[in-house]
Amino acid sequence: MSFPRSRESIFSFCHADYIEQIGTGINRIKNSVKEHDLENAEFYYNKFIGVIKPMFEEISNLRNQNQKLAQARDLLLPRLMNGTIEV
Repeated sequence: MSFPRSRESIFSFCHADYIEQIGTGINRIKNSVKEHDLENAEFYYNKFIGVIKPMFEEISNLRNQNQKLAQARDLLLPRLMNGTIEV
């Protein structure tokens, strides 16, 4: 047996049992999905989006706020350090 050379091949070679378990799990899931589950998929998708969307909006707002705070810090800290601004 030759030893694999690419990173992907080495990963597959070293984790073959793990990859096989993932494949088995996927097949079990595919076999357990029923047609009525697919009919309800849009309902659950919309419900999921309703929960996730506010979280991503909050993440975006916090990133923007963090950028503004970093800009304020970068502006004020040198002034505090050289004594231009007193606290």
